This record gives sequence, C-alpha cells and structure tokens, in this order.
Amino acid sequence: MSQRLLVSIIIPTKDRKKKLETCLRSIFSQRYQQIKVIVVDNASSDATANMIELLFPGVVYIYNNTNLGAAVAKNQGIKVARGEYVWFLDSDSRVDNVFCLETMVTFLEVHDNIGSIGGELQSISDNRIVCLVKYLLINGQGKTEYFLPHEVILKDCDYCATCNCFMRRKDIVNLGGFDPTYFYLCEDADMGYCLKRIGKRNVCDYRTAVFHDVDLDCQRNYFLRLRNPLRLAIKNFPFLYVIILPFSFFSLIYLKV
Repeated sequence: MSQRLLVSIIIPTKDRKKKLETCLRSIFSQRYQQIKVIVVDNASSDATANMIELLFPGVVYIYNNTNLGAAVAKNQGIKVARGEYVWFLDSDSRVDNVFCLETMVTFLEVHDNIGSIGGELQSISDNRIVCLVKYLLINGQGKTEYFLPHEVILKDCDYCATCNCFMRRKDIVNLGGFDPTYFYLCEDADMGYCLKRIGKRNVCDYRTAVFHDVDLDCQRNYFLRLRNPLRLAIKNFPFLYVIILPFSFFSLIYLKV
C-alpha cells in the first residue's frame, strides 16, 4: 500500500528503559515506516534519555522534570504530532506483527466510522495467548473479556486501551485531547466513550493487537482506581446512572451508549 500518510507514535514512559527499548525496536521493525516516534518521559531516573540518544537518535524526546501523569504526557505528544494518524503505545507494549501498523492505517482509510482500533494480547496459563477486549460498566469501571485471537475481528468494544490505540489526529483534537484530571487510569476509557458519543466505533482486531507486559506496580494506586471510574461516570453518563452509582458497584451491567 502507499505509505503517503504520516503516523505519529506517542509513548509515555517512566523508568522503563529496557521495556521501552524493546517497544521501540518492535516499532522500527514495522513494514510501515512513514512514522515519527515521540517519547514523553515523566521524570525517569534510569538513563532512558541516554538509551534513546544512543540507539534511537531520530526519536523526538520530551522530558518532564516531574511526573505529570499519562494523560498530560499524551497531550504533550499530541501537540507536537504532525501525522494524520496517531498511535498510542505504552512503553511496556511490544509489536510482534510487522504488518500491525500497515493494517491499522488500511482499516481507518477504509472504515470512516471507526474512531479507534487496537487490541491487547497476553499469555495466560499453558502458554495460551488471549486477546483482551474492553467494556464499560454503568459505574464507570472497566471490564475485560478474553477471547481467542481468531475470534477478535473488527470486534466492537467500548474503548481501546492506550497500550495500543490508533486514532485520527483530527478526532483527538476535536475532542480536546485526554482529560488531564485523570492523571492515569480511565483517560483512555473516557476518550473511547467520547468517540462513541459522536458516532464512532471503537474496535479490536487480532491483526492489530500487541503484547502488553503489564506493569502491576502502576495498577496499585487504589485511590485512582476508585476515583477515576467515578469521575468518568459523573462526567459522562446520563443522570439516571449517576443516581444509582452508590448501588451499581454490586452490578456487572454494561453501559449502553
């Protein structure tokens, strides 16, 4: 396919030098190479800057003196992005399929109604690989369902986690970027909900999925894990859902947009 369309790739990071190196190597192994990679570093102290300067001198590197959070880091990347498309990756993601980016570009070129596409692969027991699909509950909490990869073909979801989320830059700009008050956690769910609200689809596909080596330490901020879903629900959901929020944490009812 023609490689006329520039893709800006935005990767927030903090103290993940080795994982980031793996992520970047997988990106530069993609068949689609009309790209510009932007790394936004939230105050790493592990010589991430030296690694990028030595091994990936073409990468745009933004360093923050303090940890401003993932949402702000993504917005910083968006400000300098010039690509028609933007691909968000976590620094602990790895893109094994060399056709992944090319496939993403093709899908969004063909399907005007797709707002974001992605997919997340993980290895579970017995070395089986599953594809994770994200949905929202009426209390703002996310719910992950697991499928065999071949079962996930342009499968609708509520949002694409920004460990792997490919979007049109114009949609991101029109929606005002990521809400910085989330800091991290739920800012991608919020973006997915906003896309659905303007009539766009969020989809996962095994052909555009990446491996995500989840950093469990980042998931242990219990305050944000409780506060951010509540914020998402109060900010976005119909008033009726907000009224029943105190009772909805006992429910597994999916949100219907």
